[in-house]
Amino acid sequence: VDFYQVNNGVLAPLKAGTGASFPIAVATDQTSQFAFVAENTGNAVVTYALPSGGILSSAVTGNNPRAVVAEPSGKYVYVANAGDGTISAYGLNLTTGALTQIGSAFPAGSGTDSLSTSNDGKYLYATNNTDGTVSSFTINANGTLTSLGTAPAGSFPTSLVTTGTVQ
Repeated sequence: VDFYQVNNGVLAPLKAGTGASFPIAVATDQTSQFAFVAENTGNAVVTYALPSGGILSSAVTGNNPRAVVAEPSGKYVYVANAGDGTISAYGLNLTTGALTQIGSAFPAGSGTDSLSTSNDGKYLYATNNTDGTVSSFTINANGTLTSLGTAPAGSFPTSLVTTGTVQ
């Protein structure tokens, strides 16, 4: 994993080569204090301090994590696990950057590989590449997920984005 600073649109290296195990996805918290990296072959999510790039913690995920997202309040981080079709949930310690797993992984669908949250942090959405669906979840006050079901998405969905809040 390499870290860069942006100066007038130009990237300047900060730190390089932290020895991650096939990093496949990265996300930051809302304060840009932490970066979360899903390590595909290591079955882990690693928290890095920003901007220094120092490793703060590592937590075990499901098989073959493919995406990571921090929900808007900054309290929770979610990882899509393509290998077992689940979503791992973690509480984030805002002081140390440590991730604490919340319950067991939550079932999503076959080939779960992309995540997005609603802007208000109430919902989580996951593409299920192999199933050709998108799973919807309520994000509960304790960070757990409650399934709202799935919707068809066509062949092999690999990404999604949410915009605004519709009631």
